[in-house]
Amino acid sequence: MRSRRSIATIILGLVSFQSAARPQSRPDPRFEVATIKLHDKEKFPTNPRSVTTTAATFQGFGVAGLAMYAFEVPIFRVVVPRGLKQETYDIYAALPKGSSIGDVPAMMRTLLAERLHLQSHFESRMENVYVLSLVGSGRLKPAEVDESQFIHGDFVKGTIEFRRATMAQVADQLTSCCSSRPVVDETNSTQEFDLTLAPGRDGFKLLPAPPREGEPPHEYDEGAWRSALKEHGLEAKRAQRGVRYLVIDSVDLIPTEN
Repeated sequence: MRSRRSIATIILGLVSFQSAARPQSRPDPRFEVATIKLHDKEKFPTNPRSVTTTAATFQGFGVAGLAMYAFEVPIFRVVVPRGLKQETYDIYAALPKGSSIGDVPAMMRTLLAERLHLQSHFESRMENVYVLSLVGSGRLKPAEVDESQFIHGDFVKGTIEFRRATMAQVADQLTSCCSSRPVVDETNSTQEFDLTLAPGRDGFKLLPAPPREGEPPHEYDEGAWRSALKEHGLEAKRAQRGVRYLVIDSVDLIPTEN
């Protein structure tokens, strides 16, 4: 009888120890201090977004733009509720000591949930896409380690310049500027590259301004950017794939008190 009690005591002790040793759930990442208010539409910020290791500023951003940053998805994969009023916001936030820029999206998610009561989910939708793949080797230039990262489209020259860009970023940019359907990266490459695509003006879906009086209408040529890819050993083929979207289920347009 004593041995059974001893065994039971040992088992209970082990259970208690395991419960005590189990890691506690970490609190949601959050800004040290943050304010969010409706943007004054009469003002046009010169630097709409600034993010450092100590502070983050977003000026004139709508729900979709804030969700894009918070959930780290391109803007065209954010689905907002039908008929949602297009309010814009200013956010000024201080980061906790020791934070990194990579921590800011998670802090933004917490802020949107608390102040705008944003609720969302991810879902995959089957769509007609272009699949981006590598068809040649050695034709892409690896990025210089110490150079700045940027993507620049020049409508006058008809070029898109990528510096320190991954293939996923190239695919997202082509979806935004040039393709009539989503471009999905299937190169299986996480390396950063430097490349300049030259699809010409006709390779862009939309120009920054409509044609002036007397100018011919803009003619969009989807084959232009696909041909430009081949010069770098890349190819975009038509296919069907599941495209991952962030769906905003509900959101309050007026933020709660700061």
